[in-house]
Amino acid sequence: MKISVIIPTFRPQSYLWECLDALRAQTLSANEWEAIIVLNGEEQPYRLQIENYLAQHPLTSWRLLYSSQAGVSNARNLGLQASQGDYICFIDDDDYVSPTYLEALLAAADENTMPLSNLLCFKDDAEGFYPDHISANYQRIKNEAFVSTMQARKFLSGPVAKLIARDKALQESFNPRFANGEDALYIFSITRFYKQYRPTSADAVYYRRVRAHSARHHLKARIKTMFALMWAYLCLWIKHPLQYSFPLFASRFLAIPKGIWDIYRAISKNK
Repeated sequence: MKISVIIPTFRPQSYLWECLDALRAQTLSANEWEAIIVLNGEEQPYRLQIENYLAQHPLTSWRLLYSSQAGVSNARNLGLQASQGDYICFIDDDDYVSPTYLEALLAAADENTMPLSNLLCFKDDAEGFYPDHISANYQRIKNEAFVSTMQARKFLSGPVAKLIARDKALQESFNPRFANGEDALYIFSITRFYKQYRPTSADAVYYRRVRAHSARHHLKARIKTMFALMWAYLCLWIKHPLQYSFPLFASRFLAIPKGIWDIYRAISKNK
């Protein structure tokens, strides 16, 4: 088994079928990957709906896990522990990927190199796709054979659009204490194992769904966990000071209060 695709899902809607349909269309042989769907929180009717989908679209690679404990971090950790592939691929349940996604990532991967894919965003109420900061990072590095940690730093803010060697991924876990910033914290924690990154071909695309959210609610949540999150980064750095990129650590550490300030400015501007 080459790749374990981990898909955490909570109260899934029809977008989950888009995600799974995209996996069924992968050019990589189904014998080389598995999809671990981790349903967390409320069990029914969601479990039955997923089981019906899997029964109607049988693949040897489907696996469904359930946990009554809600939280995307708990779900991802459960998927990690159950994984059997050489590499881990995270996909959010409301996103989807292009047909060559897994094949292209696998072709660019090795134990010491993290492959990075193209990424484009979309909204349900609008047509077409548009770039974000990760897309811009991909455009800067797409013609390079290998890039450094800081050259790839925008990709290191979350677990998607990449492959992670399973033995490295299991060295750390997602911290369920945080509802914001846990993605970047986890990816930072495993960057101590990587010194180089490799962009894939442009046709390997992670399509990210962008949803509207309350800026005020987001601001309160960020403020609530700001110091605890900064302390978590500092503890990781102190534990392995020579293995982490200090510029990446500094950028992540300072990005926490900066993100809060940016949200506050956006709210004030819209008053």
